[in-house]
Amino acid sequence: MSYLRGLKPRWYVDSLGWLVSRGAWMDVVNNTAQGGEAFQTGSTIYDPFDHRPGLRCIWDTGGTSTDVMFYVDFNSTIVKTNYVAILSHNLDTAGATVRIQHSTDGSSWTNITIAGVIGSTSAIGVLNYPDTDGSHIFQFDQSYTKRYIQVIVEKTGANFTDDLEIGQVLIGQYFTLDKALDNKLTRGFVFGGNKITTSRGGHRSSLATWLSDGNIYSPFRSQADIEQMQQGGRLIYDGNIVYMDDTELLSSDMAAGDDGDLDTLTKLQNRLGGSHLPCIFTQDSTSTTVGDYMYSRMVKLTEPERVQHRAYNIGLRMEQEF
Repeated sequence: MSYLRGLKPRWYVDSLGWLVSRGAWMDVVNNTAQGGEAFQTGSTIYDPFDHRPGLRCIWDTGGTSTDVMFYVDFNSTIVKTNYVAILSHNLDTAGATVRIQHSTDGSSWTNITIAGVIGSTSAIGVLNYPDTDGSHIFQFDQSYTKRYIQVIVEKTGANFTDDLEIGQVLIGQYFTLDKALDNKLTRGFVFGGNKITTSRGGHRSSLATWLSDGNIYSPFRSQADIEQMQQGGRLIYDGNIVYMDDTELLSSDMAAGDDGDLDTLTKLQNRLGGSHLPCIFTQDSTSTTVGDYMYSRMVKLTEPERVQHRAYNIGLRMEQEF
């Protein structure tokens, strides 16, 4: 849906970032053992997982036929995975297609069928052909509780047409709220990166530390021909979830912890660590419009206020991240 119109919001949570922030052991492997391509000097496998999409990892693929292969070892089969997002990439320019696989042992791999792709109009299935550079979300046909999730970037022709560049990879689970945000919603662009000073004569001048991302590959904002023409400021959503049912807010027994299903707002807050970790947010889970999605941070989630039996009101604010 265009014009930022809202229906049921959705959050795409990075399971790797969540578990690492809680001290869990896991690993990310550039799978050269199975023939994967190596990096350019200065890039490492951890770069696409550092939540800094503007700093892109580069594989030395230009003019070569060797595919790129990397996988995440969750060291657990409890965590469910139903999407992979690749942000700030040049998949189209590099002449690349994407295949995603799962495994229980890290050696025998099974293809995952992609049920939907945000950011592309091309055919979907096992092989997915992004028809633009930018950011894409690959949504699975089901949730998988597999220890290993692998991403393979394959050439579409005899060789890659350019070096592969990726800014950020998120692998995890999404949560869809079963109602829209309240109609009293503040939504717009905030310019907070400048400081105004006033001279003795009353003249005012401004010094800007930032006015926009300044990156042509900013997640879900890379539609302008040149970076200066992109929408500036930081997109924000500030509103309320009203009359939220307690079953969507809380687990039946809070002592049980997180059972692997991302099915309540409290679990969402827990996996994000409040405002600690960025995520992908859209206020319309059915939208296929790229600009309805944003790489963002939950900067506010107020304490639930009970307004009637089994119903709560909660304040929410999401802010775009660069």
